Amino acid sequence: MRRQQVPNDRDSRVKLLTGWEGIAPSHNLRMLGVDYKPKIVPIRGNLFKIVTGNQWIDVDGQSIDFKEDYVDRSYKGLAFPVPHQGVTYRNSDVNLSAALFGRCLGRRVKNGADELMDDEYDDRLRDNQKSFISIYRAELIEYAQQFVFNNGCYYDAAWENLMNAWKAHIKRDLRIEAAREAFVSGKWLEQKWGRYMTRIKLKLVEFAKNGKIPRCIGDLGCSESLHGAVIMEAVKLFMSTHPYYFGTSKCTFVKSVSHAALKQVFDDMVPTFGDYDVSAYLFSDDSIFSISYKDGDKHYHRVFCVDISKCDMSHTKHLFYLLRDMFEGDHGLLQVLIDQCIGKVNLFGRNMSRKIVIELLDYVLLSGSTLTTAINNLANYLIFIAVCARKPKDGSELMQAVEECGYVVTTGPDVSQEPTQWQFLKHSPVMMSNGEYAPLINLGPFFRGFGVCKSGDFIGPRSMPVFDRALYQQGQILMGMFGDGMTCGVKNPFLDHMRRRFNIGMPAKYARRIISKIQGDMAYKYEVSPDVLIVSDECLFERYFVNARMVGDQLCHGDIADLYREIDNLTYGRNLRNRVVARILMLDYDLGEA
Repeated sequence: MRRQQVPNDRDSRVKLLTGWEGIAPSHNLRMLGVDYKPKIVPIRGNLFKIVTGNQWIDVDGQSIDFKEDYVDRSYKGLAFPVPHQGVTYRNSDVNLSAALFGRCLGRRVKNGADELMDDEYDDRLRDNQKSFISIYRAELIEYAQQFVFNNGCYYDAAWENLMNAWKAHIKRDLRIEAAREAFVSGKWLEQKWGRYMTRIKLKLVEFAKNGKIPRCIGDLGCSESLHGAVIMEAVKLFMSTHPYYFGTSKCTFVKSVSHAALKQVFDDMVPTFGDYDVSAYLFSDDSIFSISYKDGDKHYHRVFCVDISKCDMSHTKHLFYLLRDMFEGDHGLLQVLIDQCIGKVNLFGRNMSRKIVIELLDYVLLSGSTLTTAINNLANYLIFIAVCARKPKDGSELMQAVEECGYVVTTGPDVSQEPTQWQFLKHSPVMMSNGEYAPLINLGPFFRGFGVCKSGDFIGPRSMPVFDRALYQQGQILMGMFGDGMTCGVKNPFLDHMRRRFNIGMPAKYARRIISKIQGDMAYKYEVSPDVLIVSDECLFERYFVNARMVGDQLCHGDIADLYREIDNLTYGRNLRNRVVARILMLDYDLGEA
């Protein structure tokens, strides 16, 4: 892209198209993001009706227009970003329309191939899910019969939910204030506490693949979102301590993303070679399957990384009811959480003066629901059962089997012969110096956020040069991912070099703020481990050297040396353009270089 100069005026709003260079070092770039390119996505019939605000919405055209001027506030601060094709969506009516109609209220299509499928495809999947649940309903309820919820009554559970507000969390202060309000108003004593009109909002300031539909979240309000934490913790604890068995196959929910748990996941990917055995591990909509089977005298082993496509809009009411019936005896807490997924939702214009109220006539799992992990786990149980019952032998057959239980999944190629290509929760096995494999977070999450700050500015005193503040924040992200006591320490020449590069001092009060922010932004919390993983550069980058999707374009050690030099020569406002980093983002996020 042609080099362009950013105005020195801090209030100037600049639209970032990836690949900026020559950024003025006096301030951070404010990134408005882009609008989603309209694409016709069929809407589910009989799912909703407009209660108020018809004048702001065109259902046939799937568009919302609040007719308001606005100043966009969704931006990222940039220091030395990696140029790629990922985009951030701005806070616009176009993007809100795409998120609402394309995700929440839309129909699914087969692996995104709109033109290949008729409008009834989603209906058939929903019928499949209803039938599949009816067949295995009794078996799943029997699986959960040992579940016991220890709270003596509804009010004890409500009290414990509110006590959760004081736990360490990035929104702790907001939660505490919401809990106080619940006490003062007395609503925490009401059985209906938790039922609320949900506000639909865009999820902003996150990178997405170019062309991917924007995401929206369901905002219940802080105190209502606290409801159900205790029962959900109990359900997830039960799932994690009681693997689900289907014949000789086993499905396990990984509740704690610890080094030991992830090592167990990858250790269990080795073949068992029964007649047909599956070892599956899951966390919400993410899973990994190891399939071993015999065909005559020959033994076969397959490993697939599986992800549920459009998970939020895939669950029917039958799955919600199944979850409730499996974990009955919860004093009605689950029913309240389920009720949050139906009824009225509202959307506001940017100045809050114009509103659309939509009544959901069927259940929709909105992002942000307390139910999310548990109900996605249950969906993966159905997928596991479908795989075991259908006995697929390759990725294509696996996807067909999954359709029989009402879902669409994405699977990569069979990676059974390439352990470094196995991936679960953004971790993959890496060979240590002793010749054993150990789980390590992929480099993709680190480089995708490289030199980027969500809040628009890098934490630190104004007297400190912004380049130093950016370096320090980058160093804290590095330590948070690859060894500061939250996860196993990693001793590796490249990572050690990065630590030295970003090792600068920071006043204590700012250091505490940034560490709290980085840890709060992390998707998963790690258990403390005293282990130190000793990994060579060759093994650290092996996942990206040996890439089945890019045969004929292999990396070499000279590329790693180039990466060292470019890291050393970083200056504020310049892109980090590097072949190795581009390969990392392509494999881990399917993001091509800009």
